Parts: sequence; C-alpha cells; structure tokens
Amino acid sequence: MSSSTDEPVIMRILAVVGVVLCGLLDNVYGCSHFGSCPQPKLQPNFNINRYMGKWFEYVKFPWELSAGARCTTANYTLNDDGSVVVLNGAIREQSILGMCPWYESIVAKGEARPLDDSEPAKLGVKFNPNAPASDDWVLETDYVTYAVVYSCSRYMEVLPVYSENAYVLTRERGVAPPGLVNIYQRLTDQGIDISKFELTDHKGCPVWPKE
Repeated sequence: MSSSTDEPVIMRILAVVGVVLCGLLDNVYGCSHFGSCPQPKLQPNFNINRYMGKWFEYVKFPWELSAGARCTTANYTLNDDGSVVVLNGAIREQSILGMCPWYESIVAKGEARPLDDSEPAKLGVKFNPNAPASDDWVLETDYVTYAVVYSCSRYMEVLPVYSENAYVLTRERGVAPPGLVNIYQRLTDQGIDISKFELTDHKGCPVWPKE
C-alpha cells in the first residue's frame, strides 16, 4: 500500500501527462485543455423550427478534420419525428506535388436530436450511427443572422483533459454577425477562450452544396 506522501507525486505526474496529452490531442479533437469544462448558458426558449435552414461557418475552433477546409456550411432540416438531418459541406484544395490544384468536396451527413426535452438547445449529433452522439449546444442565436454552437467533453476518467469546439454561424456567407464584439465578450465572461477562433475562408466559394 502506498503512503499518503505518494499522492502529491502521483498528482504531479498526472498533471504533466495531462498537459502533454493536451498538446498531442489539441489539433485532432479540437482545442484541448487541462482542468474542467465551462458551463455556459444556453439559448433560452430555443425554437428548433426557426433554427433550421442553411448556415455559414464564420469562425471556428480549429481541429484536424477542418484543416484546409473552406466555404464551410451547415444545412439543418427538421424531420416529422423531431430529429434533424444535418448536412455539413466544405471544399478543400488538393494538388499533386504542389501542382495542378483542384478542390475536393467534403460532405458529412448526420442526425441531431435534443438530448433532453427540458433543455432543447442541447443537441446530440451523430455522423456515425454506431458512435455515441457528440454535443452541439446552441448557446445563443437570433435565428436570422447568427448562432453560437459549443461543445466540451472529457477524454477519459483518469485525467481531467477536455476537448472544446465552438463555432459562430451566420445566415450570410462571410459576413460578420451584428454585435460580434458583444458576442465574444459574453463567451469570454463564461470561460470560453475566444482567442482560439479562426476565421473561415469564404472567398471564391461555389454555390455548394446544392440546396
């Protein structure tokens, strides 16, 4: 049996492992950090019908699967059973040895559902029916110009290492939503690091995916 004096040493080792793991996972699963998830407020009286339709990604937390992606869009369609068809699209430049560039289409189709009827702004999204749902929390939206979507989840029980993803969506391609500075301030006040946001490139985008 180890003595109580070993516990601080073990905790320090776990902390170092956690920091290293954060660095390794940061670009794969979103922005990773050591500690705990913020608990931001959700959109009150969330109206899923008004949230449907086409959105354009304005800024995002970077992660591996979004690297190099441009013209990112999200289309939401409500089903009769209350589930939502999610169709995400983007393009990514490809080339052969840096020559003859072309763009490939990236499409991800999934399904979203409210995780709890008492909190309809907490959506769970599946792009693989055999995988667990990932969080998609709508923190705020006016439905007509912008929406802020956020998620934070823990990697494993033994270490308090968390992955964060956040997006600001707009109804107009590449156009900043009104009051963006105030939106960022509200996120900062709730413990979300807005310095991680990267602007999504919407220059020269095709009309894609087709509606």
